[in-house]
This record gives sequence, structure tokens and C-alpha cells, in this order.
Amino acid sequence: MVSHDVKRPLFSVCRLLLLATLNAPGAFAGAGSSPDLTFSAQIRDNTCTIRLDNDGYMRLPVIHRNELVDGDGNPRVSPTENTGGEAFRITVTDCMGNSGGGAQALHFAFSPYALPVQNQVFPNETAAADGGAQGVGIVIFSRQHGTNVLNADGSSDVVFPAGANMFKDYLFTARYQGLGPVTSGLLTSRVRVDVIYD
Repeated sequence: MVSHDVKRPLFSVCRLLLLATLNAPGAFAGAGSSPDLTFSAQIRDNTCTIRLDNDGYMRLPVIHRNELVDGDGNPRVSPTENTGGEAFRITVTDCMGNSGGGAQALHFAFSPYALPVQNQVFPNETAAADGGAQGVGIVIFSRQHGTNVLNADGSSDVVFPAGANMFKDYLFTARYQGLGPVTSGLLTSRVRVDVIYD
């Protein structure tokens, strides 16, 4: 059976978007080498603060792997088919620098913490050696739009009109997604959510 082990938060948010890249190819090259250290960062004025259900932890129900793939190991549904799932909400509580209003839209960007996205699916971070299920990940859908929050290229920009009250709940669903032959085990996927306005 495929199960979900909740050890780490499914969602988290950064009020200040700071991306850092460490590049030190010569760090262990020996005496006389000069390792390079490069940081890349972005600071934005138009970020929003969010609150997540259950502090960002979400548990999906235990299901049988045959619910995800057919007898040949092919996924029963594609990552773009919104077939329901477990509902959760992201509540926007504040948007820095927008005290006078004027925001036109909110942009929700979803990205994985560890592994790259595969076919619009957030990957399972639990390795097979640690009891992780294989051939399965998580897909997230915007309830309002009915679409996967990830684009075909792995990018994400779910746009909601700001309207008169942008400080409210935004609804999403999450479900399992078969990727090929599925093995039983645990599934853990950490997802980052950044919310900005324009």
C-alpha cells in the first residue's frame, strides 16, 4: 500500500524570497586551490504572508497501489486531470508594501524543496532504501481554476485577481499521482509556496 509519512512540513512560505547557490568546485582539491563561493539572491517588496492549515502538515489517506496504475504499470490518470483529492487552504494574511491597496493580482508559486519536478508531479523524497514508495508523487490543483499548479515545464504561477479583499482563503487539493510501476511504501514531498502581488 502507498502511504504518506508526515515527518516534515508539506508547505512552507518565505516572507523574503532569498535564493542562495553555493558553488565550490575546488573546495577539496588540496593545497594551493582557490575555491569559488557564489551567492545569488533576490529581495522583493511585493511579498505576502500566508497561513497554512495544520501548520503545513497534510496526511493523505492510505490507498492501494492499484488505484494509481493499471496492470501494466501505466498511470490511471494524468497529472493534468483534476480528479479530486484532499482539500487544503492557504490564507493570505498580509502583503508587505500594499497598505494603500492597488494590487491587481496575487501570484502563488509552488516548487519542490529537494528533487526536481517530474511531469508536473512533486516527487517522493523518501528513498526506496528508507521504505519509500517508488513510481508515485503528489499533484496539487487550484480548486478555483481546476488546474495543476505546475506548468508542463515545471514552473508555477497560479494567478488570482486581488479584488477588494485579497486577504482570504485560497483553496487547493492534493492527491497521489502514479508515474509508472508503483511499489508500496512511504511518500514524503515538501513543497515551497511563495505568494507575491502585482
